[in-house]
Amino acid sequence: MERCLQGSCSKERRLLVKLALVTASQMKVFQNDELNHLKGLLAKLDGICELQRNIRAASDCSFLYWHRVVLPIYFARLIEERADLRRLKVEKNIEALIIIILTLSILISQYMFSALNDCSRAMTLLEHLDSPSILQSQFKSEMFTALKIKVNYSLIYCWLD
Repeated sequence: MERCLQGSCSKERRLLVKLALVTASQMKVFQNDELNHLKGLLAKLDGICELQRNIRAASDCSFLYWHRVVLPIYFARLIEERADLRRLKVEKNIEALIIIILTLSILISQYMFSALNDCSRAMTLLEHLDSPSILQSQFKSEMFTALKIKVNYSLIYCWLD
């Protein structure tokens, strides 16, 4: 059992250690408290070895694709709360649009775009289309259209004030 724990901590090695522990417990090599202590240590070792996979699974935001109706609402709230565009004195020209787009690009959370990137990764596993790039481009277009609509609405609202 000790030799299995020397080296890399792969699934196979941990499985061998668990099998050796079961065999040793059936042969009454360990007392109950020693056996429980070893099982606890192996459970901690499993947790450490699977930490990266567990974090990746817990932070996967590919579900946003199925709830993309909520994203325009998110963009609207982001514009309303973080970028008070009514305070900007803008003229009705392209410079105003550039200022607002730059302001929004700074304010829009990189975490949201990382979460949207999870949707793109999930789309690569598609089998019902010839190429996942079709769906990816539609999704990208839909998200940017929603963002543009919110930016344009904010521009009009800013001009009316």
